[in-house]
Amino acid sequence: MGARDSSELFSLAMQFVASLAWAVAALLEGLSSHIDALYFIAAVAWLLSCFATAHAMGLLTQSSKETPALPGTDEAKDNNV
Repeated sequence: MGARDSSELFSLAMQFVASLAWAVAALLEGLSSHIDALYFIAAVAWLLSCFATAHAMGLLTQSSKETPALPGTDEAKDNNV
């Protein structure tokens, strides 16, 4: 997707908040009818789409360059000739 600006991240964060709040509110209100269940399913689907978007943007993955090496691993590689 390329470079992300702060407005994309803010928009995604607000969508996370809104979809999570909608799902929680639907549960607190109770799933007493088919319409309530459909509202809850829509909220969960929206929340899952937010996770998919975050994953596609690379926000949920950590590249190997950013992963810190364990202490002493470089020395161990040098000693194992």
